[in-house]
Order: sequence, then structure tokens, then C-alpha cells
Amino acid sequence: RTECAALGEAPAEARAILAAAPIAGEPDFLLHKTTERSAYRPFDPPAGIFDTLLWNARGELTEFTRGNLIVEIDGARLTPPLSCGLLPGTLRAELIERGEIAEGVVRVAELARVRALWFINSVRGRIPVRLATDSQAVIPE
Repeated sequence: RTECAALGEAPAEARAILAAAPIAGEPDFLLHKTTERSAYRPFDPPAGIFDTLLWNARGELTEFTRGNLIVEIDGARLTPPLSCGLLPGTLRAELIERGEIAEGVVRVAELARVRALWFINSVRGRIPVRLATDSQAVIPE
């Protein structure tokens, strides 16, 4: 079955929320782009929120539900390593190859030290993200 839908304009800045619980699933499954989205569906963001920032059972940030993550922390721009359990996106790989970002583990507990966040994917590009503190965190059922 094939689905097609119009993609709206990318926002200049996106609002995202932090998932209230870790994403479940085997890291190997999360490493492959597929239409099987059951691991991500519980984290669909509420209205008015662009996406949900995910983290694993070890408390490590992983990715957004629809794109990869870049964080600026301690002067470095980092993206989580694949060992955290995330999709190896093509834009992510390109930015690593060009030396614009490096792989590094960032924990949920370190979010207060993060100076900037970006959502990235090959369709949308790079979008600055602000974590919303006025919205309900997504709690998987």
C-alpha cells in the first residue's frame, strides 16, 4: 500500500516536547527506515507541537520521531551515536562526513546544559527546535 500526502512548509523554529518515557524496541529495529512505525506511534506529538524528542532506557537522547537530532553542548555540535538506537539518516551522515557535527552521547539529565537543538532530515533540512515546557509530555500507553 502506498500513501501520499502534501508536506507543509517547514517552520522557521519548531516546538518539540520530551517524551515522558523511553522508547521501547530493539536498537537493531530502530536502525532501519521502514513503514513499521509502531515503536514511534505512542509518541505522536499533540496539536501545536512539531515533534517529540525520544530517549532510550539508559537515559540517552536518541532522535525525534521523524528526524535526527543535533545538540549544541559545551561548544560542540553532537548527534547521538547509532548505538543509542536511532535511524542513521542521510543528512546526519552527510553532516558527520563534512565535520559539521560529531557523534556523542547526551543524556536527558544534561538537557539543562544544551544551548541549542536542531531537528534534521533529508526532506526538511535543519530546523531549530525549542523544547516546549508548557505542553504535556507524551506518555506512551
